[in-house]
Order: sequence, then structure tokens, then C-alpha cells
Amino acid sequence: MKIRLLHITFLVLLPLFSLAQGMEHDDHEHDSLTVDSAIIPFIYADPYNSIINDSLYYDYSLSSFRRFNPLQSLSFYNSNGVMGSVFQPNYFPERIQNQGGYFDFFSEQKIYNLERKDIYLYYNKTAFVEASYSSGYQREQYFNLQHAQPLTEQFSLSLNYRLVSAPGGLKNQKSKQAHFRGTLHYKGTGKAYHGFISFSQNNIQRQENGGITNPANFLDTVIFDRQLLPVYLYSAEHKYMKSDLFVVHGFTLNKSAKKENQLFVEHEFAITGKHSVYIDNNPLSGFYNLVMLDTSRTADSLRHQSLENFLRIGNRSNHYFRWYIRGGFVQHKIYNTFKDSTLQESVLEAAFSSGIIPDYQVFANGKMSLVGTTHSDVFFHGGIKGSDSLKFAGFGSVDFQLQMPSVFFNEYYGNHIAWLVNPKQSKTLLIQGGIRYKKHSISLFHSVVNDMMYFTSATIAQGGNGMVQGALYKGKFHFGRFMVDLKGAYQYERNAHYISIPEWAGSFRLSMKNNVFKKALSLRSGIELNANAPYYADAWDPVRQVFYRQNEIKTGGFLYPGVFIEAQIKRMRVFVEMQNITAGLLPVDYWQIPGYPLPDRSFRFGLSWIFFN
Repeated sequence: MKIRLLHITFLVLLPLFSLAQGMEHDDHEHDSLTVDSAIIPFIYADPYNSIINDSLYYDYSLSSFRRFNPLQSLSFYNSNGVMGSVFQPNYFPERIQNQGGYFDFFSEQKIYNLERKDIYLYYNKTAFVEASYSSGYQREQYFNLQHAQPLTEQFSLSLNYRLVSAPGGLKNQKSKQAHFRGTLHYKGTGKAYHGFISFSQNNIQRQENGGITNPANFLDTVIFDRQLLPVYLYSAEHKYMKSDLFVVHGFTLNKSAKKENQLFVEHEFAITGKHSVYIDNNPLSGFYNLVMLDTSRTADSLRHQSLENFLRIGNRSNHYFRWYIRGGFVQHKIYNTFKDSTLQESVLEAAFSSGIIPDYQVFANGKMSLVGTTHSDVFFHGGIKGSDSLKFAGFGSVDFQLQMPSVFFNEYYGNHIAWLVNPKQSKTLLIQGGIRYKKHSISLFHSVVNDMMYFTSATIAQGGNGMVQGALYKGKFHFGRFMVDLKGAYQYERNAHYISIPEWAGSFRLSMKNNVFKKALSLRSGIELNANAPYYADAWDPVRQVFYRQNEIKTGGFLYPGVFIEAQIKRMRVFVEMQNITAGLLPVDYWQIPGYPLPDRSFRFGLSWIFFN
């Protein structure tokens, strides 16, 4: 207890110390990275991202430092606070955009994976390595290694390796993750022939305890040992594995003409395997309503293998109009505990990006997928956005999905649950628009949802015609050395009571930036608060690996405070933070997911270092 109080005192007093150090020098803005900026150009391998974005540069600044939490890419979310744990976006547009496809498992939690859309094709002329490490709650460990180097003038290699280990605060709550991706890129002489081959392996292993048996026993105090709390499951775990081999090669046509008129023709080939298995060595624990196989050990398994073959043609160099058309076939093999099946998918996709309007970009992406001979899924995303260089700009987008629920919703056979249903095709329309002024933005959204699939505690169902509306504000205020980051959302549903979202959610961050030790160190320190309205948040089902609707336990309605320090010394970034600093001091039960309390007050630290040559 004394050590933790010392940690808090240290974190609170250090901003005052940094202010005193900063007063010894002038008030000119200075970033210690300026002299040693990490200029690492790359393009996206994903065809849509490649026409939306020009050549990008790897950002290694203090402002881009996210403290190694992939969930920070979401506006607001629910989780149990353990690194790598299950999560659910609670800002409705992001929940819609994170919906799975027809061949996805129930809840793949893709945000942790190394996915194809995030493959970078680097054009750096010297090798670089970025190594990141952090340690935190209950010896939580995170390690990430990013490496890219040119092998010859034509060939370059990039590697990404990530490990996560989080023991958790409750019994049987440990999670482990191991992710790897390697990409070999061939640029070609004269850039005529080009291509790359990428292989990724994602492994997630998570113990499943089903939550604590009696939420009333949870005491928010650092004296109480959470390992003493009884849980529902003591020997259950979930394993997720995904392997992906992705090959793209092609030609740049009329390469002798102007760069703006270059066309490309490319061939894509991919082999993907995904496997999800839930295992419990004690199925007679009383947790399950039904045990369909043996009574000594049980497993529910889903497996999906696919073979993809595509051809695409387009132009990604023209400033005024970039486009591509992509078509091909995918062969799917589906396996679950009792039944196997094979499906054919025919896909046609087209996209464009135009800069014909000065300082604005217009973009659209449409896809139609014919699954077997039964139905066609349709996806569309389009919009307009102003350049970052504009002080005042508008933006807007439209998303439309006409999608049959996943094949596993349609027909599923497991050891504890089985069903055979005839679902309807769901329709979702999401319209967003807003304005941005300097570092402030406000956006409104309107969504119409028809026949959306959702889960209850024991079954699956589809909702009727509903509507969800809301607004999101993001802004930064500067007061000399001080900066305030604000983010807030308001949202509500009509005739869609099966959708559980908080009416409001917000975050507040007050920080102070200083240059200390003769400007050799850039330092930012401060406090941050997160909160959302109390509501009946969806609960987690470890067997089906889904969030399901419940009306018994309300979560939210509290402030989750922390203090932090972030620093950068040349090409090294470090942070220390104290999470949930009021734990044990205020009579608050910290819940985001029913049955899974957030961690006690905890101390985290981490560092990231980039090397060249």
C-alpha cells in the first residue's frame, strides 16, 4: 500500500518538477525528435488504402504514442481491462463497422490480429528496427518488434512480431497472444513488374472463467484479493489460430508515359486457415445447460479454410482520379463439431478516389459477393473529406450493408449448443457527417438497422426495424504548455431495444508538455478520466464467444481516473502510468462487462526504441 501511494505521489509531483525545469529555458516549441526524425516511406498493400493515401511516412513522434493498446484506435469500448481481453465497441458506428462477415466466427476480435489491410510496403533505403516493451498489472507483458530493410535494389523485407501475456486479476483469466508477419517485396527494374508475398500467423489463447459467481462479493479495495473470488469456470479456455499466405504480383502498363497515366494489372492469390476451439475439462461444473458429448472433456470447434484467386486492374498514381476493379472467386470449406460443408463465393469489387475538388477527396468502395446460389451480400462505403492542411473543412460518409448473417448463425452444431435457423438478410445504413476546425471536430450519425442479428443468454434472434442516432466531438485546447484533449459521444436508439449502448460516453485528458535537461528530453505528463452512462451492457458468453443481451446488471456510471508521464529522448519513447488511482479510496464498483470487474489500482511502464542501420 505504501509503495503504491509513493507511485501516485511521484506521478503527481513530476509534472511540477518538469515545469520548474522548463522555466529555466525559453518558451519556444521544440521536439527532441526534430533532429533525428524517422523518415520511413511506405505504401499500403491493400488496394483501397493504396488509392486513398499517397506515400506515407512512418510516424515516430510523441503525439503518436498510444502506449501499446490496440483498443485506443476505438472511440469508446467495453472490456475487463486486461491487455488483449475481449472487447465490444460501445460507440455505435464503430460497432457497425466492426461487424463480422458471412464467413467470420462469432466474435473474432480482429483488432488484435496482423491483418492484410495493414501490410506496409516499405521504400526505406536503410534498415530500421523498432522494439517496444511494457509491463503492468499482475506482471502483464507486451513485446513488439517491427523491422524493415532493403535486401537489394529490387527486394526488401519487413517483419513484425508481437507477444502479449496478461495473467489477469481473477482465477483462470490468463491470456496469451503471439502474432507474426513477414513480407518480401519486389519492386522491379523500372517498376514494370512488381509483387510481394506475405505470411502471417495469429494465435490467441484465453482462459475463460465465465465471470465471478456473485457480483455482490466484489469489493473495490486494494486490500481484497481478487484471486479469492469464486468464478464459474476453472478449466475452460479458448484458442484462436489464423494463418494467411497472401501473394500479389503484376505489371505497370505504359510505364514510359507520364506517371499520372500509369495503369496496373495485378493477380492476387491467398490461402487462409482459421480455427477456433473452446475446451473445458470439467463440463459437469453446472455452468452448461447441455452436454452433448462425453462428460469428462468437451470441445466446441469451428474451422474455416479458403482459397482465393483474384484479378484487378486500375490506376493508383493519378492525382485527380484513382480507381481499380477487382473480381474473382473464393472456395470455402467450413467445419464445426458435427458437420462440414463447402461453399463457392464470387466477388466483384470496385473503388475510386478523386481529388478533382481542390483540397477535398471524394472516395467510394463497393462490393458484391454471391455466396453459392443462395444470396448476394452487398457492401458500400463512400464519402468526402477535406485535406488536413485546411483549418476549416467538412466531411461525410455513407455505409450500406446488405448481409446474410454468418454461416454459423444459420446452422451450428456444438457440444453445448445447437441450432438450425433460417435467418433473414440484414440491412444497415449508416450516414455520418460533420465539420472540422483546426483540432476540433464534431460529427453526427444516423443509422437505420433492419433484421440485425443479436444474441440472448440462450438463443439467437433478429431485431426488427430500428434507428440509432448520435453525435461525437473530439477536440484539443492549448494553453501555453498545457493541453486538454476532450472526446464525448451522445447516442440513442429507437425501436432497437436489442442494441445495448450507453447514452453518453466521454474522456478528458489534461497534460503539460515541457522540454527539460537543456531540451534533450520532451516530456508530457498529466491526468486522464474516462466515463460512460450506466446501462445494461452486453455480457460475455465464453462458449459461443459472443456478447449477448442482458437486463440484470448495470455497468458504467463511474469515473475511471489515471495519471501518466510520456517522454521522448531522441529516438526512444517511454511512459509510466497509474491506472484506477481511486481504487480502494471511493466506494465504487468498476464494471464495464457484467461479471468482470476492472483491475485494481495498477502501475504500468513501457518504452519504444527505434534503430537505424
